[in-house]
Amino acid sequence: MKIGVVHVTAEAVSVPYTELITENFERAKADGTEIVHRFVRHMRRATDTAIAYPTLLNKVDVIAEMLELERAGVDAVFVACSGDTGVAEARSLLSIPVVGPMEAAMSLALGYGWRFGIVTVEDRLGPRTWNRWCRPTA
Repeated sequence: MKIGVVHVTAEAVSVPYTELITENFERAKADGTEIVHRFVRHMRRATDTAIAYPTLLNKVDVIAEMLELERAGVDAVFVACSGDTGVAEARSLLSIPVVGPMEAAMSLALGYGWRFGIVTVEDRLGPRTWNRWCRPTA
């Protein structure tokens, strides 16, 4: 089996995260399963994934990489972003399973009960900051 992993940032800025998830995949994957990493070409800062407009534009790159992975013969694709960037859109185009970590984690958690929590970092790029950046100027 071959699983494609699409990172939502360019390869140069994805190195620490790539190492982290590769280590986790290596522990969990079946013998003989190959993990293939792909990276988008445009998103240069992970912090941009918290802002709606760059994330919208980045979905095009993410889905393009997923399509290429399917053409290359992978059996499934996984997006390496808890925002599940491009997952819903890719499912409408690909004939292989498309997995996002947030949806998978929530599905697993709901198997244990109806209430669960998510622990995350403080998002300093919340609506107030984003609105300040994007206000039209006179």
